[in-house]
Amino acid sequence: MTGSDAAFEFLFGCPKNMIHRSVILTPFGPANRFAGGKGKGIPFKGRLYSGVNVENGGNAYTVVKCPIGASPAGDCVLFLGAAGCEKLVYSASCGGLDPSSIGEVIICRSAFPGGGFSDYYQSGADITKILTGYVPLEASCGILEEAWLKAKTLEEGGDVFRKGDIFSIGSLAAETTENMFHIREEGFIGIDMELAAVYQSARVSDMAAVGILYVSDLPSKRPFWDELSIQEKQKLENAAQMTEQLARMVISAR
Repeated sequence: MTGSDAAFEFLFGCPKNMIHRSVILTPFGPANRFAGGKGKGIPFKGRLYSGVNVENGGNAYTVVKCPIGASPAGDCVLFLGAAGCEKLVYSASCGGLDPSSIGEVIICRSAFPGGGFSDYYQSGADITKILTGYVPLEASCGILEEAWLKAKTLEEGGDVFRKGDIFSIGSLAAETTENMFHIREEGFIGIDMELAAVYQSARVSDMAAVGILYVSDLPSKRPFWDELSIQEKQKLENAAQMTEQLARMVISAR
């Protein structure tokens, strides 16, 4: 199906040849925020995905907005691969696990495929079975190091950036205290729902990919429904801006 021109145009609202070789993928906010201050964008909108093609200072890339969840994100990357995408930055937020804190930005070395929704609720479901039943999916080495080096050039970043491993959980409701304890014990410093699917699809598509995620909440201490302090809100806004800036820097690098 990913090779079908008709399917691509139905889902994305544009032909394959409109997609640039370099793509920023995000599930949040308007896609044109990644265009930068002087960027010019040509928008597109399909049944499932939308976005903008950006021309910014001689750099051309596509920004795609996808729905939240592993399947829509993973399928999106597969379709982008069929359209000729070669380089992808996934930019989003995640929950933080010790030692991460709200307002930090994680450059993701790997993402662990933490099972599907049913794995958490079927008879005999156990987080330890999930943790021993899969292997981590790694970011592409070259683009990972590129992201890390460019993060160091953002002076305002300070100690905000860190490398780490992410656990992609199959159910938001499964972010229980017990599950978070076991996941944290395995050394994961962030939790999301999409990145493992993104890395898996990028590998299948022979695409260089890296995830850049800012920590928006702490499931074990400060869940997403808790009211943030003024200082935390400022840190969060700063982290979101730096995540977007770093994504543009990495995707524009030659």
